[in-house]
Amino acid sequence: MTWLHHECIAYQRAIDLDLDDFLSQLSDLDKQLLQLQRSSEVLEFVKSDSDYMLSNVSSPANSPIMSVAKSASLTSHNHVFVPHYPALIPLLREGIA
Repeated sequence: MTWLHHECIAYQRAIDLDLDDFLSQLSDLDKQLLQLQRSSEVLEFVKSDSDYMLSNVSSPANSPIMSVAKSASLTSHNHVFVPHYPALIPLLREGIA
C-alpha cells in the first residue's frame, strides 16, 4: 500500500511539472496568437484589395499600359522606338504589346 501511495505522489508531481511547463509557455503562445491575428488582418486587407483590382481588370490587353504599348508599336513602323515607359521595354521585346 505504501508503495502504491508513493507511485501516486510521484505521478502527481510529474503531472504538476508538465502543467507548470505548459503554463510557462502560455504567454509566448498568447504573443504568437496576437501576431497571427494582426497578420490575418493585413492579409484580409490585401485580399480584398487584390479582389477589387482583379474585378476592375478584364484582361491584360485592355490595361492602360498595354494600350500605350500597342499604340506606340503601331505608330513606330520602321522607326526605332524608344518608349517613355521603361517598364514597357520587356513587353515590346516579347511581342506582347
